[in-house]
Amino acid sequence: MATVTLKLLDLYSLQTEINGAFNQQANQLIIRGLINETIKLTTKMKVADLLTKVNVEVEAINSRRSELVDKHGDKQEDGTTLLTPFINVQTNEEGEIVSREDNPKFLEFQQEFQQVLQEEKEFDFEPFTKEDLEGAYSEFNYTQFYKLVQ
Repeated sequence: MATVTLKLLDLYSLQTEINGAFNQQANQLIIRGLINETIKLTTKMKVADLLTKVNVEVEAINSRRSELVDKHGDKQEDGTTLLTPFINVQTNEEGEIVSREDNPKFLEFQQEFQQVLQEEKEFDFEPFTKEDLEGAYSEFNYTQFYKLVQ
């Protein structure tokens, strides 16, 4: 086992690097994801184990995010909390927005959540070697993952 210090924001990025990302609206692949690359099966198993650990950390970050939404948002009748980026939204007859104001509660939420994402966390992982990645080719750049290769 090895340990690396990552910002919480980096854990989000690492999760995306492993899973991949696809823009459905534009029907465009953003990043394939390590788990989908052509790599050795043993390496893919290590990547899957890494993903399990990253998902635990990301879930903890999402929990903190939800707490901040509850703190800054408005409780709805159905028990949910709503936090919108804009208030006093005015539209014309065609439904186009003609005026709106920034929601100060949303700005406070953003500021607090950005502080959370900048926090650092020691993260234990099974290190990857260059041999693990031997023969792998990719058009994508996995910058957070590279921190885990020794």
